[in-house]
Amino acid sequence: MKRYTTEVLPASKQPQNTTKKALRKTWGRAVSTPNWTTLKMQNASLEAQYHRIIMLVKQLYLAKGEQYFERDYKDDPNEGYLSMHSFLTNTFYIHLECGGDLVYRVEFEFHNCRFANQITKLLQDHPMDIRSNQVSLKPDLPTHFANTIAYQNREFIHCFKG
Repeated sequence: MKRYTTEVLPASKQPQNTTKKALRKTWGRAVSTPNWTTLKMQNASLEAQYHRIIMLVKQLYLAKGEQYFERDYKDDPNEGYLSMHSFLTNTFYIHLECGGDLVYRVEFEFHNCRFANQITKLLQDHPMDIRSNQVSLKPDLPTHFANTIAYQNREFIHCFKG
């Protein structure tokens, strides 16, 4: 009779399967699902619009020295499987996610935001117009921002250099 033993490898020597991690997230399934060309194009367009909004906020509206939170969750196995990206200031919040139906969606909020009108116009372009939703963070956006700055890892907290 043969005896088998199992040896547990240290974490540094265990094989890494990055494909499995990415496909665990819903966005990974969305981009790898065959024959969904229209959905893939709409998702790609929405994601591009989302990042364009963040780029414009950084270029045109953030004040020198203003803090903001930005985090890419796409390949982060420690965070929820729906989240893709978040951007947050004390007056503006925007978040990209991929639902269980493999459709990308954006949620956003303004709080006394001096550039809300300009961003609202960008949110009216298709497919952003049908895939975005204004939310109310609890208890409010400034408190949510303060808590985020206090508790999130410092690598995701940035100070705009202008």
